[in-house]
Amino acid sequence: MRFAKRDFYRAFAQRSKWTREHVVIDDEVGRFEQRLVEEWQPRFEAMCEGHNDTPPEGPALRQDGQALYQWVENEARFPFRSLTARFLNVGSYHILANDLRVGWHRDYVLLCAENK
Repeated sequence: MRFAKRDFYRAFAQRSKWTREHVVIDDEVGRFEQRLVEEWQPRFEAMCEGHNDTPPEGPALRQDGQALYQWVENEARFPFRSLTARFLNVGSYHILANDLRVGWHRDYVLLCAENK
């Protein structure tokens, strides 16, 4: 959890710095986020298809959600311009998850809405 927080804050700080210094062009951050979402979508859908009848608390669903999260941690590296820093990708996924644009559990939107 502490590494997730660290990556979130580093990505947030870097993106904020770029915005303050006016070094991002047009909707560059938005296009980067859209790419992250589009790379996540087929993996998430594949995970969900395998669990149509699995209860939300099912261990197999939890395990597959963790596998999806491990993909983010270990493999999801998409460049922002020429920068492919791990913290930027992983932290940006956490920013997206915080906004409920991505998640690691089939029912993440419902579960997160219940906790608000």
